[in-house]
Amino acid sequence: TVEALEAELQRRREEEEDRRFAASDEADDDDDPDDETCMFPLYNSTLAPPIENIAIVGAGPAGLAAAIYAARAGLRPVIVAPPIGGQLQGKGVLVENYPGVNDTTGPDIVYSMQLQAAEFGTIFEQDAVTELDVTSRPFTLKTNQSTIRAHSIIVATGADSRWLGVPGEWDFRGGGVSSCATCDGYLFADRPVLVVGGGDTAAEDALVLARTSSAVTIVHRRSSFRASHVLAKRVLENKKITVLWNSEVVAFEGTRVRVLPGGVTVQLDADGAPVEEDFSTLRVKQLRERLDALGASYEGIKDKDELVRVLRTAIREALDGAEDTAEEQTVLSRVRVRATADADEPGAERTLDVAGAFIAIGHDPNTKFLRGQADMDEDGYLVTSPGTTRTSVEGLFAAGDVADKIYRQAVTSAGSGAAAALDAERWLSEQGHCSGCDPEPASAQV
Repeated sequence: TVEALEAELQRRREEEEDRRFAASDEADDDDDPDDETCMFPLYNSTLAPPIENIAIVGAGPAGLAAAIYAARAGLRPVIVAPPIGGQLQGKGVLVENYPGVNDTTGPDIVYSMQLQAAEFGTIFEQDAVTELDVTSRPFTLKTNQSTIRAHSIIVATGADSRWLGVPGEWDFRGGGVSSCATCDGYLFADRPVLVVGGGDTAAEDALVLARTSSAVTIVHRRSSFRASHVLAKRVLENKKITVLWNSEVVAFEGTRVRVLPGGVTVQLDADGAPVEEDFSTLRVKQLRERLDALGASYEGIKDKDELVRVLRTAIREALDGAEDTAEEQTVLSRVRVRATADADEPGAERTLDVAGAFIAIGHDPNTKFLRGQADMDEDGYLVTSPGTTRTSVEGLFAAGDVADKIYRQAVTSAGSGAAAALDAERWLSEQGHCSGCDPEPASAQV
């Protein structure tokens, strides 16, 4: 609902303000309130030109990459989007599959992109688009507080994952529940995971996860897959994958843990006391990985029982050393599943012990505001000319997940955002709208 969206936007604004305030406290002793690195240039209708060269709708990796390229070309782009950075902004865990980025979270990456875009002259209108008219020129874009006219527009509004809407799902997003197996699957290596869905995406996710996880369970509400025959056959033949037909998830449940140095977690009981884990079920490789994370020495030890003893000692010492500073959090540990009406025992429930759950029931591209104005496929994704980001409307370009139903990765979105800016720059030059641009010399482009 609109009310829920506004509440979520406000929550994220407050979290972002708190995060930036905390970061500023940890920075060097520079108390200058006018420090340009801590603020973005905001759109001001009284100072803005009558018609912008380019407006970018969306502030995720695609929109921000487009802004960086457009700004460096002297187009002075305006980004129009709430200050929440798309799906990457909500990814609180470490991002490990973006080239050149290590030990960084999604919000940090988005913030760095925003700073870079602002440095080259991008203007930010931090509000949601309520109306977009591309049927007449110049294009007209409206928000709750402004009207912007532009010669060209890049749409980078992304696609939202579909969610189940069951208890615990929201609480454990980023703590075990995900919609991207490619992004987060490796976090659950050698541990059991669950996939919800029965289409191609669910089948592909299950096969990807089966390479690293100890076991994969697919929960599907029907008695047969909607996935292609080839994918379904591969799933059913994989010994690490189990399928629960005619079943649905009713709740996600978790366990309170204390996070030790190196990311090792220790389960806590209802009173907050550490629970002794049965390490005998772990493989030698897993024991060594935990010892490495804790920085404990086990040189020359090959016996599994001895490794278990060393690990218990290392955890005990880590708990004593970080008693007052260790972070506590709740992580996914169980999923409750119920049989549907078509099952042999309708309504019967069971609990599955899993470390991660991946929701693969589809995506909805954010293109409703363009319906009837630009060509889309049957799922609502913008259709672009092969090899370009050009849409069916001259001067309108699409970047990121709004036109990509296959890859849906931050890095591919950023690449298509750069491509959209380059396409838009060429188009503006062809139309003679770029006479006032002051692009960087070609030698400055990377």
